[in-house]
Amino acid sequence: MSLTKVTYSMISGAPANVKDFGAVGDGVADDAPAIQAAIDALILQGGGDLLFPPGTYRLVTTVSDGTVSAHFNLKDADGINFLGYGAVLSSAYNNSSFAAVLFNLNGCRRMSFEGFDIVGTFSRVLSVVSQYSIGAFYLRSVDRDSESISLSNMRLQNVYYFLTVKGDPLSARRVRTVLVENVFATNGYYGLNFQDNGDNVSAVNFRTNQFVRSYFPFGVSNQDISYTSTNGDVFTDCLIKAYSRNTINITVNALIIGNTSNDSHVTIESQHIPATQPIPAQLKNIVLNINDLSAGGVGPSLRFAYWQDTPNPVQTPVSATNLFDNVTVRGNVRSFLQFAVAQPTGSGVINLSGLVYNLVGSGDPYDFGFYEPTSRYTQGNNTFSFLVNGNKPTGITGGARYRLYDGTTVGYFDGTNGLGVFKWQAQLNYPYSFCYANGYPAGTLVYEIPGNTAGSFGVRVYEGANNASPNAADSVVKIGQMNGSGRSLNAAGTLNASGTDYAEYEFNNGLVIAKGSIVGFKADGTLTLTFDEAVRFGLKSTAPSFVGGDVWANDDVVGPTPQRPERKQPVIEKGFDEVGRHIDVIVEPGDSDAEWQAKLDLYEAAKAEHKAKIESERLKVDRIAYSGKVPVNVTGATPGDYIIAADKSGQIGGEIVKSPTFEQYRMAVGRVNRILEDGRAEVAVIIH
Repeated sequence: MSLTKVTYSMISGAPANVKDFGAVGDGVADDAPAIQAAIDALILQGGGDLLFPPGTYRLVTTVSDGTVSAHFNLKDADGINFLGYGAVLSSAYNNSSFAAVLFNLNGCRRMSFEGFDIVGTFSRVLSVVSQYSIGAFYLRSVDRDSESISLSNMRLQNVYYFLTVKGDPLSARRVRTVLVENVFATNGYYGLNFQDNGDNVSAVNFRTNQFVRSYFPFGVSNQDISYTSTNGDVFTDCLIKAYSRNTINITVNALIIGNTSNDSHVTIESQHIPATQPIPAQLKNIVLNINDLSAGGVGPSLRFAYWQDTPNPVQTPVSATNLFDNVTVRGNVRSFLQFAVAQPTGSGVINLSGLVYNLVGSGDPYDFGFYEPTSRYTQGNNTFSFLVNGNKPTGITGGARYRLYDGTTVGYFDGTNGLGVFKWQAQLNYPYSFCYANGYPAGTLVYEIPGNTAGSFGVRVYEGANNASPNAADSVVKIGQMNGSGRSLNAAGTLNASGTDYAEYEFNNGLVIAKGSIVGFKADGTLTLTFDEAVRFGLKSTAPSFVGGDVWANDDVVGPTPQRPERKQPVIEKGFDEVGRHIDVIVEPGDSDAEWQAKLDLYEAAKAEHKAKIESERLKVDRIAYSGKVPVNVTGATPGDYIIAADKSGQIGGEIVKSPTFEQYRMAVGRVNRILEDGRAEVAVIIH
């Protein structure tokens, strides 16, 4: 969507000059009454050009239209072009409770404002305002539609807002076709603020510096906004909202630089009062292009949220209706994405396929939500796809984390060692279904990868609900034990492994035993290499496919595995600003970088200590083959021979026997299958 700026000449063809109406422009005299007289004359005339020669026009006088106080009131004006190249409009108005308005436009059409410098006395510390000063442009449509308003080539300093468009959510009258072009504003609260009014709006090269919120639309349609925000320091910079009216057809290109707020940089959310509005408003057809790589803070880059006023606003994790539909997010983000609400299965589409997450911020790239109270999530036809660019050389880490709404982590792609390039792509209703069931009974489905046809079986993981823990030693996959049945794994097909024997862990009495060695068992079941101590014999495994007795380093022996800490995020509650709008307030700060590093250091130390305990226990056991094939450390055999245990100067060794006696067979540990390239015999294990 693009708008074309149109200027309208006076009927007489010559512009009016504010100095002809008594304006001085010396920065001392109050020029507001003279300028209002010039405006009134053009309104009476039916339009024209109003020229402000170079100078500083000090504005003191304000008048009220019954709703707001303003320096200049324009009601139902038509076809006036304000030309101010070289003109500074300097407001002397200051108030610690509310702002006045510079240009109050109500029902105005075909108006343009060009070339002005606008200066107020606004001041704040974070979200606390000490001087409200003025808002620059206030647009309404109380008695008739306002149309074709152009604001271009301006600089503003110390103003409460640049543009506020306000309407009645129940009214059909609208402000339409607004163009903002080449505007730079520094030190303010709101940049572009659309309150249930403002359709067909375009903003090109709109820039803010040290603003609390650069773009805040709700209850509007057809807006195309491109803006750059620098040095914001509190709250979300871009809040796309729906209160009582839907917010639809919004395209935003947001470049956010130097923002230090711990709130999300961009938030998309719906909020309503269930008692008076049972069905919340929707955000539909939203296209967001975001780049916040040069921003800061520890909050997310983007948050989806839902609030109910009952009567105070409460963030709500579940919506019975669709809140977000056809939302597309693209660009480069520095911090994690936070989804803090569930909407019904099969409703709405959110597409993140054009988003690149760069590991320069805090948190994990996906603080994932859209949670359902029944624990199962298949989120419609949504496609979530994003690229994670690792940044290992700078020591930045990250991963992908899946959480319940209460913050419990239910899945995590770890990036502790830095990710080169990590790409995760899934259409979440097929073939992946994520089913969250922490705290649910044993047998509850928690994760599923269906087969390739409807109803076919792929992989399913169920809640175990048993406190039995597997061995603490490192492994690629660990599976818990099902409460009741005691099972960890059922498979309809074969289980294939590259190993060649089945082994059991046996305690070795501190002996160092080479793979393929013949060993003895003492009467207490522990291992020996002394022939006279052995009551029976076996072989040390070389390549087991399954190993039993794997309890030598469980939690009872080495203690629980240290868990990677969570970085404490700031506690944010909803408050109210000076005009009653809901705002986010940090009531408890999160971990600083130093505090977070201290947590990580403690974790790494605990992990190293735990691993050392495991290695110490590992030295106490060896894997002994009970079936399968094992290379034995005996040479000179031929296939079909028996390998028996023999006394070799008091130590256990092996002998080759072709046709053993019964007594020799009782000492056999295997029968030779083949001779390996190194001359050793590979035997089929024999157990007596």
